Amino acid sequence: MLEFLLKLLDTDDFPARWHCGRWTEGHGWLHILSDLSIFAAYMAIPSVLAVFVVKRKDIPFPRIFWLFVGFIASCGTVHLIEAIIFWHPIYRLDGVVKLFTAVISWGTVIALIPVVPRALSLRTPESLEREVAARTRELADAKAKLEAVLSSLGAGVVVVDPQGRVAMANAASRALLGEDVVGSAVGNWATDYALRRPEDGARLDAERTALFDALEVERGQADRDLLVRPKGREEDATFTIAARPIVGEGQQGTVMVFSDVTERRRVEAELQRTNQELQRSNADLERFAYVASHDLQEPLRMVAMYSELLAKRYRGQLDEKADKYIAYAVDGAQRMRRLIDDLLLYSRVQSDAKPSVPTDLNAIVSEASELLAAAIEASGARVECDELPTLAGDAAQLRQVFTNLIGNAIKYVAPGTTPRVKVHAEQRPGEWVISVADNGIGVEARHAERIFEIFQRLHGREAYPGTGIGLAIVKRVVERHGGRVWLESVPGEGSTFFIALPRG
Repeated sequence: MLEFLLKLLDTDDFPARWHCGRWTEGHGWLHILSDLSIFAAYMAIPSVLAVFVVKRKDIPFPRIFWLFVGFIASCGTVHLIEAIIFWHPIYRLDGVVKLFTAVISWGTVIALIPVVPRALSLRTPESLEREVAARTRELADAKAKLEAVLSSLGAGVVVVDPQGRVAMANAASRALLGEDVVGSAVGNWATDYALRRPEDGARLDAERTALFDALEVERGQADRDLLVRPKGREEDATFTIAARPIVGEGQQGTVMVFSDVTERRRVEAELQRTNQELQRSNADLERFAYVASHDLQEPLRMVAMYSELLAKRYRGQLDEKADKYIAYAVDGAQRMRRLIDDLLLYSRVQSDAKPSVPTDLNAIVSEASELLAAAIEASGARVECDELPTLAGDAAQLRQVFTNLIGNAIKYVAPGTTPRVKVHAEQRPGEWVISVADNGIGVEARHAERIFEIFQRLHGREAYPGTGIGLAIVKRVVERHGGRVWLESVPGEGSTFFIALPRG
């Protein structure tokens, strides 16, 4: 092998082709010129293919093209050597080149076999043209639909190109900005339409900031109110102007939407004023309730103390009517004290509230039952409690809620009935619903909302004593915790109070 390679260009062992056989000059030159012509063509073809592959980066199967370049070039080299052999018998090199040609030829065949099915599956130019035509029709239809939608919108919509000029405007925007808005420079709108800030009425300075800067379009934060003087109008209007960049490759422009919110802003301002007045009124009412109930404590204490002293010292020493009147005074003072205490609790729900902390409702219900131990023992009531969750809240206020609900369940039963109370918890999406069910006298459906109002009672004090504030306190505490409370009841069978509290 080494000797073969060393003699690769050696011509001593072979005669030139001119000297082999009986070559005529015409016959020899026919072969020589034909081989040289084939060589030239075989070199031109791969050169053109190579340029084509290099220029077209998206050409399919580029590896096959490069194999054809090598295969054709090697075939051309074989024909060149065939012409040279007429003078220089380099048969060894000729064999090596033919071997290389055979290898690259079969390599091309092997690589071509799996490519053929893929090449056959390629779309024909006719099918691609049909698809392009169909896509063009779809785009035209989509554009027509978009234009129809934009024309039907009550809001003005304009498309601004990267240079800051209006490229498209729907009917509503043309009615606001004028028919000549298309092609106008958005940067001039601050002066063209007397744009001003609604908070202070200050005009936007066109020299200091174009509208793009005022709306902060570049940062995608544009969504604000502006006072606008529409063309043909003498009064300002409040418009919400929202601008969003068109997402795509490179700078695509901006879509701007105008909405006349003059009436909406007026209603919102009126609603805000009403809400502020309501909050101020509620705050004044809370302060009044607190001050009134607090200031009543001292004179009431004096009345109660001396009424009880009269009852203790002079009972039986005066006539029967005097004893009855003194008893009325003592009972009235005691009821007034309970009423003032409950009124204080109601007025302090907001002011005395503590930060919410994880609170075990099992412990809360247990503490409420302990506070009601005397009533439970006297009535023989049975209070059952399922496993309850731990929720964020004010423990003292939640204890007041369950004390009121369980106390009512024990109190509002028919004569001769042993109270039964069941506390249960159910997990629902985003909240826990705690129920307090009883076997009491029940509540008619028409009173299901009324009983949560302050000072509302459905029964006389002689039958069921109370102040009429307990359920109002329950509702206020639950709402302060972000929850809600409601009642489901069947008269004569019992009631179930539901408390929904956030899981967080």
